[in-house]
Amino acid sequence: MGIFSNANNGFVQTLRIVPVSGHKELGLSFFGFTLNQDSNGNISFNSDSAAQYKLVGYEWSGPQYKVITSSKTTGKSKDKTKRKGRVGGAVLGTILLPGVGTAIGALHGTGSKTKGKQDSNTIQSEDTIEKDCLATLMIKEISTGKVYPLSFNCNSVTDAKIRCFQFENTNSSEPQNNTSSPAEEIKAYKELLDIGAITQEEFDAKKKQLLGL
Repeated sequence: MGIFSNANNGFVQTLRIVPVSGHKELGLSFFGFTLNQDSNGNISFNSDSAAQYKLVGYEWSGPQYKVITSSKTTGKSKDKTKRKGRVGGAVLGTILLPGVGTAIGALHGTGSKTKGKQDSNTIQSEDTIEKDCLATLMIKEISTGKVYPLSFNCNSVTDAKIRCFQFENTNSSEPQNNTSSPAEEIKAYKELLDIGAITQEEFDAKKKQLLGL
């Protein structure tokens, strides 16, 4: 799912999240939910149009990677068979009548011998892939001021989307997201464009908005 929703639903940005912890306190499903933000920076969940929350903090340790090793063995079998035999015979001539004879011949067995050779080659390869690791969003309820930590698995793509959301400034000791300058936001949107999360038209429109054009 892209971070932008249709203009007629009032949301500027949306993000699908599958939580690890903190979802129960917010009344959200373990199987996932949609985080929506309107043009005023207010947050709501799923199809609920009542924006009751603000984003006040975000913490992620950065991308982590794992190495996957695989091997492939190729081989070719060469077989060679030699056959050998011996023909022997015994001829018995018995003269029964003048000019008439009887011949009896015998063929003694054959044998074979097979030699085999197996040529094989094993190729190993390593692939480095990014793995999801834990991140936390700090979500403040507007009416009470209470802050709820929401943990979920994050990667570079999700991180780039989150950094395009608006975060409210607060004096709370909770972790802050300070990527608020237009240049930093444009950079974050460019990353989303590069990975295909948004279209060129969406990027151009957001860039003009941030630059006040």
